[in-house]
Amino acid sequence: MAAKTILVTGANSGLGFDTCRRAVKRGASKVILACRNRQRAEAAVDKLVILTGKPKSTFEILIIDTSSLKICREAAANVTEPLDAAILNAGGSMFKIGGDINNCGAHNQFTINVIGHAVFVDELIKKNMFNKGAHITFISSFAARGFPLFGLKEPKLKKPYVEDMKKHITGAAYEKFDALNYYGYTKAIGCLYFSKLAELNPDLVINSVSPGATRGTSGANEMSLFTRIWFHFAIDFVLRFFTGDSHALKVGTERYLDAAGMGPLNVPTGKFYASPKNKTSGKICDQGEFYSTFADQEQIDAAYEAVQSFMK
Repeated sequence: MAAKTILVTGANSGLGFDTCRRAVKRGASKVILACRNRQRAEAAVDKLVILTGKPKSTFEILIIDTSSLKICREAAANVTEPLDAAILNAGGSMFKIGGDINNCGAHNQFTINVIGHAVFVDELIKKNMFNKGAHITFISSFAARGFPLFGLKEPKLKKPYVEDMKKHITGAAYEKFDALNYYGYTKAIGCLYFSKLAELNPDLVINSVSPGATRGTSGANEMSLFTRIWFHFAIDFVLRFFTGDSHALKVGTERYLDAAGMGPLNVPTGKFYASPKNKTSGKICDQGEFYSTFADQEQIDAAYEAVQSFMK
């Protein structure tokens, strides 16, 4: 893994931060922390230097805010060396933003999780800023396939798919905004989009991966107090002690690195990888084998068209 240059969005805490730390241990020679807040990014770099024993020059900071397409394009312009891997980790189930619509016309949650990353990657590809065979990994969630214990319904898209996806992207599909289930549709459409991007860029390895039910993440930070308590109870107690269906931060991070070509698993391009059906832990596998949405070429094509229409 020598001479690996890896970029991670949302890198200053949780899974993003641990990915940076473990990437260095797996041989990455340059790690770019792509973050929204410079002060927090600098604090993360200082901590990484201590934890890894590597010089500060190993780490770089790139300012990016995936809620702003303008800033995403500027961030791509500021990438000055080709990448071997990009892990698109920023985002979450933005409970606090309600039904807010972004300047691009999409809902803010969808913009932050999917469209901002799509614009950033699109600009990098245009600039030839990925080495041949480089990995691009979109971080998804088990919410993309539904999980009844968490009140998450399996996302079901309707024909005509492009129009239905646009309604989900803008939030118009919902009479009352439901952040948690909307998050599932957000991540599902994101997976479909990046599957199509993989098809269009055969020299790159582009996939999506869910970290699974991972303990010790910062994923619940945007939730209301009640929902945050419930979320941690479900993952840290119920799934851990009653079903054995959650795992430590290390396991979620290893999924990221495996998908990004920095681990022992061979994770082919164009797929969405997560736990086995009805599970939130265990060996990752192609979700198209269990959920027809992720293997449906018509929906994959539609997601690309729908997302692209908000990237102008």
